[in-house]
Amino acid sequence: MNNFLVEHKLFIQARQEIIYSYFVQPQKLSQWLGRSANLDPKYNGGLRINMNQNDFVQGNYRILEPYSRICFTWGWDGSESHPPGSSIVEIILDPHDNGTWLTLTHAAIPDEELDCHNQGWEQNLFRLKNLLQEGVAYG
Repeated sequence: MNNFLVEHKLFIQARQEIIYSYFVQPQKLSQWLGRSANLDPKYNGGLRINMNQNDFVQGNYRILEPYSRICFTWGWDGSESHPPGSSIVEIILDPHDNGTWLTLTHAAIPDEELDCHNQGWEQNLFRLKNLLQEGVAYG
């Protein structure tokens, strides 16, 4: 596996603490990412996201700095090239004026999954932004 990286940065008109909650509360996360989630938001606490009834992401929280930074591992159940916990996602929340700059990086993605993850994060972060700014729920 090579250390391929996906990075997205977007401005959301919402406070940091609100955005943060959409990464650590299962009922909120599943409004924009996947169908359902089991989350234990503490150091080394597990996360499991049912993406589409067939594909499941699994990992562990590594860093939880309330309202400013979240890091967790990521991988796919049953995958040999990208198993649970083999890549890492970091979210930085930086307050600015009437909203927050969200920066997401996803590192150590297998090269054959780079485009899929880049498009997936772009689409899902757009959903998060729409949900928080327009009240448009997905799922």
